[in-house]
Amino acid sequence: MARTITNYQPIYAFGEQCGYLQTIETEGFKAVEVEYFLDEEYRGQGIMSSHFPSYLQLLKDRGFTRLVAHVKKGNYVSKKLLKKNKFFKFNELDNVEIFLCVGALKPTKARTKEVK
Repeated sequence: MARTITNYQPIYAFGEQCGYLQTIETEGFKAVEVEYFLDEEYRGQGIMSSHFPSYLQLLKDRGFTRLVAHVKKGNYVSKKLLKKNKFFKFNELDNVEIFLCVGALKPTKARTKEVK
C-alpha cells in the first residue's frame, strides 16, 4: 500500500518552526490520517490548539470528510484536542487509540465543485 504525505503545514511560534500538521493518504482507504507534532518545549502553550481547527477547516475546504488520528494511550492532551474538534474514539490497538472524524467536515457545495 502506498502512503503519501499531503497537506503539509509547518507551525511557527516565536519566529521558529516548532511543529507541523499533515495528512497521510493511504491507497485503498477512504479516510485520511491526520498527523501532528509539536516540539516538546512548545507544548502546553495552546499553540496546537490554536492551529488545529484552522487546519481542519483547510481540509474541509479541500473536500476531505473522513479523518483518522492515532494517539498513544497515555497522551491525554492529544486526545482532548481531538475530542474538542469532533473526533471520537473508534478503536484501540496495543498502545494506540484510534480516533475518527466523519461527517463533521462535510464540504460546502461551492467548494465541492472546485475539488479535483
